[in-house]
Amino acid sequence: MLFVFVFLFNSAFAIHDSLIFKFNEKLNHDDDLSLNFNGTKIRLSGGLKFNGYAKYINNFSPHYTHLNFNDSTWQTINFYEEIGFNNSSDKEFTVRFYFKVEPSFKTDDLIAEVNHIGASALYLNGTTLKKFGKPSNNSDHEVCEIPIQDPLYFNLMYDSVYVLVAHYSNSKKLESEFYSSGLALKFYKVDNFITEKKSYELFIKFLLSIGCILFALSTVYFHLFIFNRGLKYNLYYFLFLLALSFCFLTPQLYCLVSNPTALLIIEGLLGFFVPASLCALLLMVYSLFQIKRSWYFYLMIILFAILFISSLMKESDFSIVIFILLFLLGYFGITIIAIKALLKKLNGANYLGAGIVAFTVFIFIALIVAKNGNNMAFSILFIALSILALPLFMSSFLSKQFATINKSLKAELKLNEELAQKSLQQEKEKQEILANQNKHLEEQVINRTIEITEQKKELECKNIEITDSIVYSKHIQDALLPDESEILKYFINSFILFKPKDIVSGDFYWFKKNSDNEFLIAAADCTGHGVPGALVSLIAIQSLNRATELESDVCQILKQTNNVIKSTLKQNDPENAKDGMDIALCKINFLQDGKISLSYAGANRPMYLLKKGNTEITEIKATKFAIGGFTEYNQDFNRSEFIFESGDSVYLTSDGYADQFGSEKNKKLTTKRFKELLAKLNYLKGREQKSELEKFINSWCGKLEQIDDILIVGLKF
Repeated sequence: MLFVFVFLFNSAFAIHDSLIFKFNEKLNHDDDLSLNFNGTKIRLSGGLKFNGYAKYINNFSPHYTHLNFNDSTWQTINFYEEIGFNNSSDKEFTVRFYFKVEPSFKTDDLIAEVNHIGASALYLNGTTLKKFGKPSNNSDHEVCEIPIQDPLYFNLMYDSVYVLVAHYSNSKKLESEFYSSGLALKFYKVDNFITEKKSYELFIKFLLSIGCILFALSTVYFHLFIFNRGLKYNLYYFLFLLALSFCFLTPQLYCLVSNPTALLIIEGLLGFFVPASLCALLLMVYSLFQIKRSWYFYLMIILFAILFISSLMKESDFSIVIFILLFLLGYFGITIIAIKALLKKLNGANYLGAGIVAFTVFIFIALIVAKNGNNMAFSILFIALSILALPLFMSSFLSKQFATINKSLKAELKLNEELAQKSLQQEKEKQEILANQNKHLEEQVINRTIEITEQKKELECKNIEITDSIVYSKHIQDALLPDESEILKYFINSFILFKPKDIVSGDFYWFKKNSDNEFLIAAADCTGHGVPGALVSLIAIQSLNRATELESDVCQILKQTNNVIKSTLKQNDPENAKDGMDIALCKINFLQDGKISLSYAGANRPMYLLKKGNTEITEIKATKFAIGGFTEYNQDFNRSEFIFESGDSVYLTSDGYADQFGSEKNKKLTTKRFKELLAKLNYLKGREQKSELEKFINSWCGKLEQIDDILIVGLKF
């Protein structure tokens, strides 16, 4: 596309290599003037009939501009012969062009248009006509300039001899697609110049109009993507139209830029936007038809990167090859996708196919017209139509699709409006029903409130009765528990910490004096707590009392207690309750030598002992069977014997203290911490230990509820 565009641009405005004198009138003789200069054959046709010759040299001196300068040693260019010059390595040259206007030519003023990318100075008969930049064979001193909208005016006289001196240099070796390293002069009559200038301006405006239309269209699809980001093809189509619009807007800058560096940047942008538009179009087609990207797309991306790098390195010949490959890949890639989409009968495939066919037809017509040279305006028209074919067809399809979506949305909006009206009507009916129901509910609430108030009063009365009964039960339980003062009478430096969870407790402590020197003491934890636990504890206390009447050994006492409880609760029947208790039982004998003998037997409850001078609690394990419950009749229990001295301590406990949750992290106290706490407080007297243990557990619980009954019996000898 860029190759065709450059070809048409150059053909339309005759910007050629080397030095050209071209006149826009038809010659009055049969032979056109021709010369072979700079290695390229140039046809010089014009409206002047003249005789003359040119002189050439590859340097410059101010003397060369004088009319009478002796240039006999210079190379001569005869107008009626083809003489070749190979000066491709020259950075600077001067040409003296001699001519004489014959009387048959009208004396109207002439205009000459200059085109080049280097620097030049033009002189007529020794007088400076115009300077474009500053020619020099030293690139540091050379100032290059592109002549824009600055023609030269001539007023030629009959039978007068003229010498036109052109001093040109391109030491920086600048070269672009539109301007080569040579100098181009094109002569016009004033009327013809105005006509061609208007045609040129019209062409530029034509390109500018197309670019503005494409840019405006791109903004539409950009907004469509912003408002519906799920349709990615709108984004890719926006990028395609944006890049294509810049391709049409860029030539406008050629009329405004006189700096060669800026011109090269503009050409680089044009070389970037053309393949970018192809890549964006291919992406749009992939996204539109939801086809997986193929190998030639990724090859295009690689070639695009190579083209960009080669443009930076100013490898123009290589860039043209890469550009042609990119164009062919894009063209055939989109064609293949269109064929696949047509075979699958995808929506929009016919529009894409029509756009490709139109592009192909118009581009061939443009090339044929340009080759025959019939009418350059038609060539430009067809190339523009070919470029616009795909955008027009795809925009038509996307507009149709947008209209279809819009129509569907309108239908949905209408349906939603109908549903909303229906919902409002239903809401009104609902409000009426609710209003009637509220009135009925208010009456029901009033009646129900009266009912609840009466029930509340009744429950309060029953609660008071139940609470009174439980409180009375506590008196009975307290009566069955031994008096703490009686225990302290024999064990002076001891304590009992008893904290029921509820009014009555499933934990209990038990004490019996056999003689002045022999005592039985126990700490027990019955199944459950509150009233159920208290009832089991009453049975357990009676069972212990009965067992001690039959046996004196601690093992036998627990064995008899187990049998009595199982018999009392009829636990030989599988359907009856399996309540029981855990217990730690000790028999203590005060010996004559001042020492203390202690026998211990336990059912699931250990005994903790601490010898005087030690810092760690020793745990004496219990038999792993409970009293009652699932334990068999005649279950044996282990016995442990100990001799204690003054200062030694023994602790019998339930599991309530160690199992309590609390602290800032809501953690269980655990047996380990409990034993560490007992060892830490052991140096205190009994009542002080009790006080500290009570403070600690209250602090540990904090705002949490006590989860079980708590019992600790501490004996210090």
